[in-house]
Formats: sequence, C-alpha cells, structure tokens
Amino acid sequence: MPQMDTRELAFSLIEESPAPEQQRDAKRDAERRQRRSRHMRIVGRKAGSLSARLICCVLILAAALTVISPLGAVYGGVMEVGDTPRLDMFLRQVEADTAFGPGIEDIDTTKLGTYEIQLTHKGITYTLPLTVQDTVPPTAEGKAVTLIKGMSLKLADCVQNIQDATDVVVTWAREPDTQKVGEQTAVARITDAGNNHTDVSIPITVIADTQAPVIEGTHDIDAFLGESISYREGVTVTDDLDERPALAIDSSAVNLAAEGAYPVTYTATDASGNSASVTVTVTLTVKPLHYEEEQEVYALAQPVYDKIIDDDMTDMEKAFAIYWWVEDHINYVDQKDHSSWINGAYQAFTKHYGDCFTYYAAAKALLNMAGIDNLDVVKSDTSHSAHFWLLINLGFGWYHFDACPRQGSGDKFFMVTDAELEAYSSRNNNSHIFDHSLYPERATQSVQDMVSYSSRKIRQSDA
Repeated sequence: MPQMDTRELAFSLIEESPAPEQQRDAKRDAERRQRRSRHMRIVGRKAGSLSARLICCVLILAAALTVISPLGAVYGGVMEVGDTPRLDMFLRQVEADTAFGPGIEDIDTTKLGTYEIQLTHKGITYTLPLTVQDTVPPTAEGKAVTLIKGMSLKLADCVQNIQDATDVVVTWAREPDTQKVGEQTAVARITDAGNNHTDVSIPITVIADTQAPVIEGTHDIDAFLGESISYREGVTVTDDLDERPALAIDSSAVNLAAEGAYPVTYTATDASGNSASVTVTVTLTVKPLHYEEEQEVYALAQPVYDKIIDDDMTDMEKAFAIYWWVEDHINYVDQKDHSSWINGAYQAFTKHYGDCFTYYAAAKALLNMAGIDNLDVVKSDTSHSAHFWLLINLGFGWYHFDACPRQGSGDKFFMVTDAELEAYSSRNNNSHIFDHSLYPERATQSVQDMVSYSSRKIRQSDA
C-alpha cells in the first residue's frame, strides 16, 4: 500500500475527483483557482521584491487549504495525556474506510511528546504527527502540621491526595518559619510534567517544648573485673513531643581492671535541647572462683519447673507451688558463701542443701522462670544473724516470700504483709528486720485467708 506524508496528503486530496453531485461545486472551485492563479502570476510579475514572492506563497497555500477544508483533512492530532487516540483528532469528518494503521496501540499516551502514527484513508496510508500534551493542573490537599520549634519539616508530610495524569514535583512556594512559635500558613506547589502547577495552603502550628525527656530502666550494675558491661540494656527514653530523643552514656570514670564503685551518667536530650540525667553506680568485684553461669542454673531448674508448674495455674498458684518445692527439697546447712544468688541456686539444684541464702536463690530462679516479679530483701541488723528473702508482686502489691523453714507460731511466710512478718520477727530476735526505705511500698491487705498451708492450696485462685 502506498504511503504519503502530510504534504502529499494535502495535494492528493486536492487532486481527488469529486462525486457527481459535487461536480458543480468542483467546477466553481476550479474557476476560482484559475482566477487566483492568474492574479498571483500578475502579482508575481509586477513584484520583484522578496515580500511579494512570499505573499504569493501564502496565497497558494490558502488556495490549497480551501480545497482541503471541505473534505475534512487536517495535518495532525492533539490529545490530552492519558486519553485514547481517536480518528476525529485528525479528520473533522471520519469516513467508513478511514482507520489507524498498525502500531497505534504501542504509543504510550501517558508520556508527553509527539509521535508518528499511520492513518489509512481511501486505500492510501499517511504518516501524521500525534501530540500528547498535558494542560490540566494537578489537584492536592494540604495537611495541617504541628511541630516543635526548630525541628525540620518534611514537605512530603504536608501534602496529601495528589492527583495527576503525570509525575509531579512538590516544592515550597512559601516555606514555614519553624523558629517562630504560633500559627502560620505555608504554601506548597505541585508541578506536573506539562509544567501546570497547583498551590495548596498548609496550616502550620509551631510550639515550644519545655519538657525534658524521661529515662527509665536504669539501675545500679554489679559486674566482674575484666568483663564487658551493657550499659544500654533495658534502658528506654521517652519524650512528650520528640519521638527520638538522644541518649548519651558517660562511663568514662569506670575502670574495668580495678575493683571499686564507679558513677555512670545517662543523659537524654530532645530536639529542643531539654535534657535529663540519671547517675547509677557500677560496682566491680573479682569473679568468685566457683562462679556459675546463669544459663546453667536455669537449665538445672527446668526439670523442677516442668514438674511443679502447670500452664493452667494462676500466678498465685505457681508462686505457692514454688514455695513448697523450695521448703521441701533443700536441707538447711549453715554456710558462708553469699557472693552470688546464681551460685546459691546452683547449689540448691545440685546439692539440695544450704542456708537461707540457698533457699532465697532457688526460689528466685523458679520465680524468674514463671515471670513473677521479685526483689531481693536483706536483713538490716545482722548482729544476731544474716538473712535473705524475697518480695513478690502478682499485680496487686508487693508481699514477703520466705521459704526458709522456721520454728514457732506463724512460721510460714508466703505472701505476708509487713505487719504479719514483723509480728513474727519481733518475737524471734528480729529475724526479719529490714530497712523499709530501700524497697517499694508493700501491700497492707492480708491475703492469708486465701492460703491453706495444711492442704497446700490457694482457696481463691482468682485473687
């Protein structure tokens, strides 16, 4: 099939024979062309200048277009990005035999530019330009933002629901002043690939931050000489406005090679410069000769735990089962090594004998495995004897827990209050005297009516 470009299309349309019913019109068109041609030849002969020759060219082109117009032909199509090419973009009057040539479906109409297409008209294929343009500006919405004075603001956080047929670029048309406290309006500009743009207003509220961050999880650390220390473990920092306050830890005073007590300072600072500090003490000692690892102790305790603990138990029932196992399976033998609860628990699970420290250590290991909060308690007046026991918290307050066997009335100490413990202590050489100020506030409500020492059961397990 022959092919023609746009100029050939124009003149081929001039030369096409009109239908019989158009012959009179065609004859009049031909007469008009002859008159115009004669007029132009006269003008061309009389005008020797370049301007006159240009006028002639324009008149010739006008004559050609006059002929093309009635047939409905144009030189190219224009469409909006994202639309589908149509024949009426190229012809004012589409005829039945007019169609796009192959390859029209391969044109990416989502990208701006000018593409060549083929159009077949009355058996002849023409190559014509198709221009894909973007004249529609994008749409978007501004999003109200509140930020702390001095903090940077991401433009992407300020604009939402952007809609356009092409890729867009978002820039500031009017930037906010993040150093100025109060309300203001910034302006973002969204520009598409066709260089159309839309400006959206963004309400900005800048607030002053005067609240310091909060440091939690710090505590005094006991470690052995030569071993590394994880200062950050369990420590968290929160702030009312800054999502990521900075935490600095000053451990420069610690000498890991020398025994002693050293200060370590934690300092948290937010984006506004507010800061808070906490200082803890790191105590370094020589590692005991027969020190046992914590993981090994829990491995030894696991069979015991599996035997006495059922997943259907309440925490109170679990704690009571631990209490009885410790009292029943350790024989009391006086000893002097109280260097580490890990060592004490190791002895309890391997040798099944020891003093009050061994009872306390075994209970601590099993309570830890049960996920029950516990704290170590040390007798404050050791003039008569030393003693160790625990405080436990099941969610309704701290209670005393001491599985080391005693003699005399009231010698069972499972979840007892201060008053209940001290009633026994005062009758037995201050057996459980302790410094109240060193421990969290204890519960005052007795739970002994829920405990049956004779049946070894909890009467009301949902306490």
